[in-house]
Order: sequence, then C-alpha cells, then structure tokens
Amino acid sequence: MFVRGAEAGALPVAGKYGLGALTWSPLNSGWLTGRFRRGEPVELTAFRTAVAWKFDLSLPGNQRKLDAVEQLRAVAEEAGVSLTHLALAFAASHRAVTSVILGPGTAGHLDDQLAAADVRIDDHILDRIDEIVPPGTNLNPPYTGYTPPALADAGQRRRAACLTESGPSRAVLPDGDSRPGKPSLPTSLDAMKGRGPVPRGCPG
Repeated sequence: MFVRGAEAGALPVAGKYGLGALTWSPLNSGWLTGRFRRGEPVELTAFRTAVAWKFDLSLPGNQRKLDAVEQLRAVAEEAGVSLTHLALAFAASHRAVTSVILGPGTAGHLDDQLAAADVRIDDHILDRIDEIVPPGTNLNPPYTGYTPPALADAGQRRRAACLTESGPSRAVLPDGDSRPGKPSLPTSLDAMKGRGPVPRGCPG
C-alpha cells in the first residue's frame, strides 16, 4: 500500500498480456503491521541499519508513512480486520496480481499471514485506501528495493556491435566523425531492405 508505483506501468502491462505478477514485501518491511508509530523510536536491527533510508524518520517520505499508518489502522478497524490482513488483502486484490510473496519472521507470523488468504475487502475500503495513498504513488520515493540491471547496466540499453565480414562496423556521426561499436547507417538500412547481407551478430 505504501509502494504503488507498479500500478503506473508494470501491472497494467501484466494485466493486458496475461502475464503473472508477484508482489513482494506487502507489509513494507513491517510498516504495515502497525509496529512503527508516531512518537515511538524505531529499533535499528541489523537489517534496518543496512537499509536505514526505509526507517529514517528524518525523511519526509517516512513521516508520511507514520501518518498513513494511523489512517490505515482506522480503515482496518472499519473493515473488521487487522492492519496486517488489510495490507495483504489489498495487495492480492489488484486484478493483475497473481500472488503475494510473504516474508514472515516467525512461525506465528506465518500462521497469521496465511490466514489473510481468506480476507476480502470491498470497494468502499479500497476507495478509502486510495484516498490515503493514491494509486501509482510511492510514499517514500527512494523505495525501490533494488536497482534493476536494465537501469544499472548500460549494455542492456544499447545495441551490441554488429560484425561484418571485414570486422566491426563503424557508426558515422553527424559531424563526420566515426567510432566503432554500431553498424553504419547504410549497412543497417541495406540489410533491413534486403539489399545486402545482415551483419554477423545482428538480428536478421
């Protein structure tokens, strides 16, 4: 409920093409159990120290989470469920979500979280949650969990060099300069139009 950015892109695509989608950390590292409350210090365990930005109360995003926790506790009470069950049922309620990945720390946590599988929340409660955390919103903007390789590795965003019979092709730049690494424009267009061989290592 605190990290809804996937609703802006990933989940609509999954729903459109019938792809499976798993949500992870549905309790937002314990925030949505109600463990962290305004006016109470956050105990910095080894895990919380390693990802301190998720728990640093000096950050505006985490202050917003403190406010949202209080509002969501009231919504959970209105729905007649615990905040933990509300959070898990919310994650599973999205039409594009296939399943929800749990992360219990104890056997008791596991039993409690599994019991949420039978919880259903109606549209009124979902609308109330949307008022507190609008769809597509991440309350704490840095909360991504990890940097996807597609963003961190430039090689995953750039075409690999294509090999011609004479070796790597060279790309001609607008100023007349050239450098190795990409096929020259004429070679690529000729191959695409069927007027020449497709360079080795390039899609045909």
